[in-house]
Amino acid sequence: NGVGGFHMNLEAPIFQNKDFRTAMQYLINFDRLNKNLWYSEYFRVNSFFEGTIFANPDVKARSFDPAKAREYLEKAGYRRPASVADQSAFAKLRNVAYGLLFTRSDTDDILVNDKGEKASFTLMYLYKALEREMTVIQQDFRRAGVDMKLQLLDPGAAFQRMLERKFEMGFVNMTSGFYPDPRQYLHTSFKNAKNNNNFWGFGTEEVDALIETYEKDLDAQARLNAMNKIDQIVHDEAFNIPFRTAPFMRLVYWDYLQFPEFYLPLRTQQYMDWLVYWIDPDKKTALEEAMRTNKALPVDENLDRDFFNVRQRFQ
Repeated sequence: NGVGGFHMNLEAPIFQNKDFRTAMQYLINFDRLNKNLWYSEYFRVNSFFEGTIFANPDVKARSFDPAKAREYLEKAGYRRPASVADQSAFAKLRNVAYGLLFTRSDTDDILVNDKGEKASFTLMYLYKALEREMTVIQQDFRRAGVDMKLQLLDPGAAFQRMLERKFEMGFVNMTSGFYPDPRQYLHTSFKNAKNNNNFWGFGTEEVDALIETYEKDLDAQARLNAMNKIDQIVHDEAFNIPFRTAPFMRLVYWDYLQFPEFYLPLRTQQYMDWLVYWIDPDKKTALEEAMRTNKALPVDENLDRDFFNVRQRFQ
């Protein structure tokens, strides 16, 4: 997988607090989204280097935990407004129950810090199709007292704003080469410049040294250790919320298009690169006749092909 998920701009004041960033990690209810919106077909991304040998096996995405999120929000200095905190016990219980049932509570209970600043920011995303899950996530954040505003922009304009760090939180997934390239994402040379793939404005001398090890050391274990360390640092700094991966491809084609028994190579940049397929004239004639007469063809039961036992490995 390429680098992806929810990206927090470290130049935005609200995301300069690591405790606040960590709290955001605990507010993504991935399991509920997967079950209710995605037919349980997706898996959670854990690593910054997902799908490669360099992924740190000890790094796991933080699970949905509103209580843990509230703990980190309090560490970050965000608490309930005084008008809410002074309510009676009965009023507090009523407000909690209301918040569980609806997106907004009747007290507009957005957390604030000592400066009176609300726990509020804008999430920028690039495609209308993402609106369903973004709205559900927005509701979960809202119940935790965090106001996440949604902003849909044209993909080109949105991506340009991310390159220039003119955003607060953005959702985007990058493509990937065969080998991870942490330099373009995490090196300080890109932290101190704009219009590059270091969306977050992150960089430290420690990570720079680890990148050098990964790129130049002739000891394979040293390179692996360096990348595992980078993976752990990214996790600990909490500026990226990993989201989902689909370890499969959907391929749709007319009935007359034929494939060999085994047609997907283990490694390819684009799955169409090496596909072998041909047209069966008899099947094409049969399909055209079925379409003309509005008669159904026999159902093909063999649709799910798992050549590399991906499902078993993920489960």
